[in-house]
Amino acid sequence: MTEVTWHGKNRLKERVGIPKRASQKQTQRAFEKGISIEETAGSLRNYLDGVFLKEGTANNLRVWSGSVYVFTDERLITVFSLPSRFRKTELTIMKKKKENENNEIE
Repeated sequence: MTEVTWHGKNRLKERVGIPKRASQKQTQRAFEKGISIEETAGSLRNYLDGVFLKEGTANNLRVWSGSVYVFTDERLITVFSLPSRFRKTELTIMKKKKENENNEIE
């Protein structure tokens, strides 16, 4: 179960438009279904590596619905928008991830 810091709740409201009361559910969804660094490649991977190094205490990043969620273990620290040049890459990875999940079920 993910935990959301006070700062994380405020950033979700400010940057993503999620009400504070829905922050826990959105954070859990991003943590479970989001794209991790290991699932990326190329320029998106380089960008996330830079974010990872910049955020001192972060040890877990997820890309979900056009946003980058920064976690320490399962605790949301902050969230910010994914640059628009990576949105197409995010959609491609999510599509492949969904196809793999469907293939595992069958």
